[in-house]
Amino acid sequence: MKNLLFILFTCLTLVVKGAVITSTTGGGVWSATSTWVGGIVPLSTDDVVIDGPVSVDGIFSCVNLTTNATKALTISNTRSLTVTGNIVNNGTIIGAGGTGGLLIMGGAVAQTISGGTVGNNNLNVQFSNDTSTGVNITSKNFTVDATKSFTITLG
Repeated sequence: MKNLLFILFTCLTLVVKGAVITSTTGGGVWSATSTWVGGIVPLSTDDVVIDGPVSVDGIFSCVNLTTNATKALTISNTRSLTVTGNIVNNGTIIGAGGTGGLLIMGGAVAQTISGGTVGNNNLNVQFSNDTSTGVNITSKNFTVDATKSFTITLG
């Protein structure tokens, strides 16, 4: 009986998909429950929608990331956000302060970055995805501000 329960629990665990967590229009820091609709900070298994100004204030990860039009995600100095799925950036993703923040593309399958401005104010992008198909930047609107630091690290 114990073996049957263990197998059942294992199977149920494998099919659990993360939630879609959306920021409030007022935004805030990633780690605060007040930043997120329903008061739930995103887990690494969740998809995230940015619908207000959100600042990454620690080391976090999510599956897919969507930034809504005119909204901004800021990754603060020495902080990081790992995305294991795709990024649809209809707003802005930037770094802030000192050496800037780190956006890590860390998926196990090919990933896509599409949309608007990425890279103002010292954003570092690391392509750590562990597949030979890599990361595809598919948007003609992908912008890097040449007056700021923008670093791409492979591996």
